[in-house]
Amino acid sequence: MSWSKVIAILFLFIITPWYYYISYLELSQAENFFKTAVTLNPKSPRSHCSLAVAYAKQMRYNDALREVNIALYLDPSDGPSIRTKEAIFT
Repeated sequence: MSWSKVIAILFLFIITPWYYYISYLELSQAENFFKTAVTLNPKSPRSHCSLAVAYAKQMRYNDALREVNIALYLDPSDGPSIRTKEAIFT
């Protein structure tokens, strides 16, 4: 992966809220984007939480649950992860 692509992904991920991508990009593009974010920073709860939302929007609930649980394992007090799990599974 080129450095320009890495920088572009990090810039977009940091500057723009995660839900923007889920709302405005095709779900497969959002999924690929967040998979890349998880690959670049596997210890980021936000990356795992965002991937969970992309999975849930595709009705892939087992994958979504796995990712949101990883996010909560990494940071049990992460507000977005807690709210995501509640929203998807209640």
